Amino acid sequence: MPDVNSFTPGTLGAVCFSTAYFPPVEYVALWMHATASYLEQYEYVEKQSYRNRCRIATTSGMMELSIPLDRPNGNRTLIRDVRLSGHGDWPLQHWKTLEAAYQSSPYFEYYADELEELYRQPGDFLWDFNTRTMEFVRSWIDRLEAPVPTSAFGQLPEECLQLRNGIHPKKPALFAGVPPYYQVFSQKNGFIAHLSVLDLLMNCGNEAILYLNSFKDRKFSVFL
Repeated sequence: MPDVNSFTPGTLGAVCFSTAYFPPVEYVALWMHATASYLEQYEYVEKQSYRNRCRIATTSGMMELSIPLDRPNGNRTLIRDVRLSGHGDWPLQHWKTLEAAYQSSPYFEYYADELEELYRQPGDFLWDFNTRTMEFVRSWIDRLEAPVPTSAFGQLPEECLQLRNGIHPKKPALFAGVPPYYQVFSQKNGFIAHLSVLDLLMNCGNEAILYLNSFKDRKFSVFL
């Protein structure tokens, strides 16, 4: 594996990610600049990760949206077999929270109908739902190629950068001191970094790609 401390997105080769629920901005920036992207579908489910949670900005500050899960085989359930729980009617709650947080953002109306439909029919499995959220992101941000699911655990190109546990809400962010972009509640809360790509889309629209391009020459560190 290359020396990640001297890495920049503009020099990336292949990268392996975990599946993610509307992944954070830095995840999408690396996804966009990688020459090839893989998703590990044969790992065991991990709690408190971006696999089933995302971070958004609300009038009260940062909020995490977490999807409740059913694990047929407990902690040894493969991520592709993890089921969505119906506990607490989370699809409706997440949609209503997103609507309240972003209805005054510049681009909410562009995404609202398509986004609401995702929550009306979330399906049965986390893997499938996350795939749909990533397809949503791809449909609005150019230069994002569909990631390739792994065919066996760890079966990746030799020089593939392994980031499935590197981008994690409980670990330091890969990029320090990221530049701010417009956020609806920034006058009240200041700029909040490392949020879901949804926040970037809602506030910047088509210009989101320009912000993601700004990461090209920024060094990042991985904390595995």
